[in-house]
Amino acid sequence: MVFYLISFSIRRKPRPLSIPTQWAKLLTEVVNYPVLSSLSGLVESGVVGKHTLAAAKIAHEFGHVNQMIDSDGAHYKHQLQLVQVYITTLLSNGHNARDPRLNELTREIGGTPLELREDREYLAEANAMLYLRDRLSDSARLDRRFFRKG
Repeated sequence: MVFYLISFSIRRKPRPLSIPTQWAKLLTEVVNYPVLSSLSGLVESGVVGKHTLAAAKIAHEFGHVNQMIDSDGAHYKHQLQLVQVYITTLLSNGHNARDPRLNELTREIGGTPLELREDREYLAEANAMLYLRDRLSDSARLDRRFFRKG
């Protein structure tokens, strides 16, 4: 099984990206994907179908698309360049995270590269959660506490 996703470059030209099945499973097991990870357990227990999981993954990816559409392309490109400088600096300084150059880059980037990635993934997960709220909120088989407001 192969998933076909669309990724967007700075110029927003789509290009196909295939993910092998074993990677697709890992995608839902990483801590940066709390919604997809939780949903995986519901699929395994039979509460939710595998097609719902697949659609939630697509909703997650559309969350990334929405982020790109709503972002300033020049700022995003600048962040990517600074992340590359950050990584190069970290590798060249013996992995010293207290390097003043990294502190300055962190300030310019708006966080460490890991924090930046986590923020983007959590925003995409919010899109998956919105899809699930709309898709599953009327399901009698799901505990209402799952969709509790407040």
